[in-house]
Amino acid sequence: MRSTLATFNQLNLLYQEQKKHWALRLDLKLAQVNILMAIEPDQERISHAELITLTKLDASTLSRQLNTMAQEGLLTKVTGADPRQRVYALTPTAKTALSTLQQLQTELENHIQQNWSTDEQQLLKILLNRYYQSFNRPLK
Repeated sequence: MRSTLATFNQLNLLYQEQKKHWALRLDLKLAQVNILMAIEPDQERISHAELITLTKLDASTLSRQLNTMAQEGLLTKVTGADPRQRVYALTPTAKTALSTLQQLQTELENHIQQNWSTDEQQLLKILLNRYYQSFNRPLK
């Protein structure tokens, strides 16, 4: 049996492949899908700093991706509370794409867990959240 982290890695590879298919279907790049999916659907504005935290991308890579997304009509640059801060808003096109991505993700999750009991689904969520919290604790 694989270790937990090896299994997570394999799941991530499969998930990235699925997101590539979704990107093609929506005429987006995989990086754009990853950025959009990091944003909460009801979030009106998001800062560059918040996106760095959410996507784990370095600042220059993220800047290039966001500029491309703005040029392609997915994002608009807006003024934040601090004029020096880079803040972005999703365009209607991006909101539609994000909504579709969330629907596709829900469909995938439902397909994977279609034969699971409600208790099994809930237990998985609990254990994954616990693993996530434990993973974020600093190593001694």
